[in-house]
Amino acid sequence: MIGIKPGQMIHTKEGYDVEVLEYKNSTRILVRHLDNGYEQEVNAVSVRQGAIKNPYHPTVYGIGYLGVGEYRSRVNGNRPKVYSLWVAMLKRAYSPKSLAARPTYQGCYVCKEWHNFQNFAEWYYQQPNSGKEGFTLDKDLMVWGNREYGPSTCSLVPQEVNKLLTDHGNARGALPIGVIVNPKGLYIAQLSVHGSRVKFGPYSTVEEAYAVYKMEKEKHVKKVAIKYKDQLHRKVFDNLMEWEVTNDLQDTQ
Repeated sequence: MIGIKPGQMIHTKEGYDVEVLEYKNSTRILVRHLDNGYEQEVNAVSVRQGAIKNPYHPTVYGIGYLGVGEYRSRVNGNRPKVYSLWVAMLKRAYSPKSLAARPTYQGCYVCKEWHNFQNFAEWYYQQPNSGKEGFTLDKDLMVWGNREYGPSTCSLVPQEVNKLLTDHGNARGALPIGVIVNPKGLYIAQLSVHGSRVKFGPYSTVEEAYAVYKMEKEKHVKKVAIKYKDQLHRKVFDNLMEWEVTNDLQDTQ
């Protein structure tokens, strides 16, 4: 056994304690992780170097871990979409660099269950829209004002729906949402439709332009909801059909 014996304790490079349970040969050594009871076979080099990987060690933004189960981070050498969505979700909530660039995600968090990739992947593959091109993870449309990524608050929606209520407040300055000023000092109502700016006006007052924006925006949101009705969670569809531009001049985030 060349010095490796059952009962031997190894402190790994990741900072965990592992016990040797059985030495079968130099490439098949059964060990148990003491922090979670997980058992796996490793080789002698990994034991001697303390290079035994703990599948519950948070390697993604200090929060996410691969876990133990059927779902893999690579399939045939490529990252599956479900893994990319999981990493992107953790990035939005926990990456300091990402949060600095997108401050609207400050205060968002991922439920403990989804720190484990296996749990997220299981939920993902149970969704009707899993694997469909152009669909992405959304946390805002099931529950207004939601800050948590979790199985009861998230759904998979088309990109067009996901971006429907985005508020680019930094681009409009002090004006109400959906209102800009033209070179003559008159007010224009504008909204984004299929990636293009649609404008209405001009109007002599902010209030007039804002009222037109509100009417056209709500009409557009309902139109998009109806377009994807059969592909949306019923709660998402109902929320979009009831959505209104609020008087505090902020779209739902």
